[in-house]
Order: sequence, then structure tokens, then C-alpha cells
Amino acid sequence: MIFSGLEALQKRPGHIDFTLDELGEVDLKNEARVVGIRFVPGLDHMSIFLDFRYATAPKSITLEFVDVELTDVEYYLPRGVDPIGGYAVLMALDYWAHSETGREGFSFYTTTLEVEFYAEEVRAHVRDI
Repeated sequence: MIFSGLEALQKRPGHIDFTLDELGEVDLKNEARVVGIRFVPGLDHMSIFLDFRYATAPKSITLEFVDVELTDVEYYLPRGVDPIGGYAVLMALDYWAHSETGREGFSFYTTTLEVEFYAEEVRAHVRDI
């Protein structure tokens, strides 16, 4: 697995804390909110983007999962969206390896949906807003 713009994750469940090259340590569950989840097809592969708005600074954070093979999506709408702010919360992001094939993948859980997939790379992007 390639990690760009963030410290490599450990293969374990329940990540909410991340170390980003541009911001340092960030708790994406309690210090940010999910403002977008995008599934973007490309010529050779699909990418999944998790877009966050950072709560204590005018920053947006995007986690991009590259070369994705999607295996499962479970929706929770409409109960998981904050009715005032119109956003979701990241509950956890799991990084794992398939026990038989060794392929590496992720599962993320928000208050609106769960997604499970294989990926080749994770990129973190931080932007001023």
C-alpha cells in the first residue's frame, strides 16, 4: 500500500486519528465533518474520495483511495445526516489485508453509509477554503 500525504496506517480497525503531512495529527471523527463521498470512475480504475471540512481551521481535507475495487456499500440514509449542518460523521476507517489473497483494502463507516473496497494507494490532500 502506498500512503501519500499522510503517515502509513496500521492494519487494524477503528482509525479516526490520522497524521497528515500538512496538518499533523487530526481526529477526523471529532475535529472534522464529512461533506462529500465521491465515487469517480477513471479510464483504468475508480477512485473514492472522502471530503472533510476541518472544524477549527478554514481547511478542507480529502482522502483519495486510488485504483479501487468496490466490494460492498450499505446505506443508512436519511437518519445519519445532521439535519442542521447537513453533514455526516466518520465513525471509523479500517485498514486490512484479505487473509487468503493478501490483498489490502479498507472499510469506512460514516453515519450515512459503510463502504468496503480494495485499493492500491491512499492520498491525503489539504486545501485552504
